[in-house]
Order: sequence, then C-alpha cells, then structure tokens
Amino acid sequence: MARLIADAGGSPFIDIFDIEIGDRIAERVLEGTRECRELVALLTPWSVERN
Repeated sequence: MARLIADAGGSPFIDIFDIEIGDRIAERVLEGTRECRELVALLTPWSVERN
C-alpha cells in the first residue's frame, strides 16, 4: 500500500520507518498528521494489539 501511495506522488507515514527510538510517539504522529492534506489509517489485527 505504501508503495502505491508513493508511486501516486504521496508520502506515506509508516510507524516503523518514520518513528525513531526515543521519539514521543503521540507527538510524532500528530506532527505527521499536521503535515498532510489527506489521511488514511490502516490497522491490522496485529497493529491493534501492539503498544
């Protein structure tokens, strides 16, 4: 999905790539949403179970 978004000219935000160790997760996610014009949240059963 991220590749399709990038191929269409978008900039996907992916937690494991865009959040660094030591980052404040909530702040980083809010920063990412402030920079976007469109938002699609994809959750898997695995991601819902993660911290």
